[in-house]
Amino acid sequence: MDFLDPKKKRQQRIKLFTGYLLMAVVLAISTLVLAFATYGYGIDSKTGGIIQNGLINVDSHPVSADVYINGQNRGRTSTRLVLPAGNYIVQIQQNGYRSWQHNVNLEGSSIEQLVYPVLFPAKLVTKPVATLASAPLLASASPDRHWLVMQAPGGLGGFDVYDLTDSKHPHASISLPADSLTAGGTNHQLELVEWSSDNSHFLLKHTWSAGIEYVMADRSVPTASINVNKFFAATSFNSASLRDKKPDQFYLLNTTTGSLTVADSKNNTQTPIISGVAQFKPYQANQVLYVKSTSGDSEVHLWQSGQDYMIRTLPKADHYLLDLAQFNNQLYVVAGSPADNKTYIYQNPFKDLTHTPSLTPRPFRVLIAQGAEFVSFSTNARFIAAQGGSQFAVYDAETNRQFRFDSKLELTPHAKASWMDGNRMALISKGLVVIQDFDGTNQQTLSAALDSFTPFFDHDYTAMLTLAPVNGSSVVTLDRTELKVP
Repeated sequence: MDFLDPKKKRQQRIKLFTGYLLMAVVLAISTLVLAFATYGYGIDSKTGGIIQNGLINVDSHPVSADVYINGQNRGRTSTRLVLPAGNYIVQIQQNGYRSWQHNVNLEGSSIEQLVYPVLFPAKLVTKPVATLASAPLLASASPDRHWLVMQAPGGLGGFDVYDLTDSKHPHASISLPADSLTAGGTNHQLELVEWSSDNSHFLLKHTWSAGIEYVMADRSVPTASINVNKFFAATSFNSASLRDKKPDQFYLLNTTTGSLTVADSKNNTQTPIISGVAQFKPYQANQVLYVKSTSGDSEVHLWQSGQDYMIRTLPKADHYLLDLAQFNNQLYVVAGSPADNKTYIYQNPFKDLTHTPSLTPRPFRVLIAQGAEFVSFSTNARFIAAQGGSQFAVYDAETNRQFRFDSKLELTPHAKASWMDGNRMALISKGLVVIQDFDGTNQQTLSAALDSFTPFFDHDYTAMLTLAPVNGSSVVTLDRTELKVP
């Protein structure tokens, strides 16, 4: 019997342990291969050498298109491409559309998300929707890109409202109540402050020879519009913003006294919250970023639910660059002064401010744009842009990258770029709309437009609407340009 033979028992034991050892080696090698594969390592099929790969995800809108990597066709969008680390020229092409291109420095084990490209038609089709005797003093689209509101010529409180979800763009005329706007005096001007998140109400600033007042206009029920100054007559103010984008919640500022008040038109309450405010930017219901003027440099403060914190000082200027928003559950606070061309970005400053003991937060990033006048977040809050004329500095909160570039566009003085969407800016240069990616690449010149009005887009970005001059006359047309080839 073999199992009683010591020699054969020893041979079987050796075979068993050898099998276990081989299994352990195979398992270790497999684990190592998987680990290296996780970090992008692989074998070059041509040389047999070890390489490190990265991943590029490519997509396109409004149609699928061919993807070229360094001139070689690699399929259609949407696609995932595993490529060795290195530099690549990614091109997206489709018949009837202009091509899109981006240079990628792909690092090993990294992922490049090129899922945002928009292809614009090679041949633009533009048709007039309406003809106006003169350019409106005010035109604005609701945040959901459903409604376009334009001040009607010849009437201070009259508006034409266009439905952007209907390709024929039917419109209705509305009029604000006579007592919502002060009629006396001269040089009347209306300026949009902001839309409410309900896409129906919008706050207007009315200036004329005798003063300033604010009106909460209601697009859907015009008769429900109110004069904010008259409603809150007990509070003297000359600057106003919405609180948490609600149509019945307000921040009211008296720039002479520096007193900032929260007001509620539903419950008719008015509560002073901060003093010494020179300029402010609210966010959500209980956060206010503001500048307090002092004898020396100006102080930047962040107020939250009754608690006040100083963040930093800035060189004195006529106005300041203030904004704040959340991206991926991270709060980004932006503050800058045109006096030093620097815009400071803070990430989650309350982590330091509420620390015991309290810590002074340090800037997370600094954007430098020569002559910076404006700062803004993209519509999805991923990008923060500081702009001075044609000069831009942009921070990408998703990839933690910064970009500085000169768009080289000829712009009217103090022209501010608007965000088309979460990845592209729109500007007017030489009477034409120009769209550029967040990093200044892929500039596309589109239809004619007045310098004073950046373009509007329908809900699906399949069409662009512009206000354009007609043959140098005072007549203006509301034009629709198709952004998707039929």
